[in-house]
Amino acid sequence: MVIHLMGPDGKGKGYSCTRPPCQKCGFEFKSSAGIFKTCMDCFLEGHSLYCCTYGVPSNWKTSLKNYRGLYSTSDSKPADEVVEMAHRVFKGEDKVFGQKYDLIENNCEHFAVYCKTGVPKSRQAALIRENPLYRTGKRIINKVRKKPNSVANEEY
Repeated sequence: MVIHLMGPDGKGKGYSCTRPPCQKCGFEFKSSAGIFKTCMDCFLEGHSLYCCTYGVPSNWKTSLKNYRGLYSTSDSKPADEVVEMAHRVFKGEDKVFGQKYDLIENNCEHFAVYCKTGVPKSRQAALIRENPLYRTGKRIINKVRKKPNSVANEEY
């Protein structure tokens, strides 16, 4: 079984599909976004499994800057602690990791890294946050929330 954080479908209604519940694990594909426990087949949905190498020495980063594989300089907890952490989050017993999916702040990579290291991080989200368009958009949204009429006359 796999415990994982799943985001909503493109319509924002959670994962939706017209097929019946999985015969292996009982997972219903009409569930909303959140943390789920499913069989490997439901988790992969026909996609490949990617593994991340933890404990990569930090001096390797310079020689691996073009490396596209998944790696982390953080050390991983022992396997039994990783599984225990995933179960605690799944049951809602962990107060650090949030249950609500957010592409930038709380996504499936954050969940996996949190279970492995104790620190929720996402390289994918970090790359998005570094994008100037994201920063400009976020700045505009924050200004609109504070003063809805103040953004209309500003240039970006």
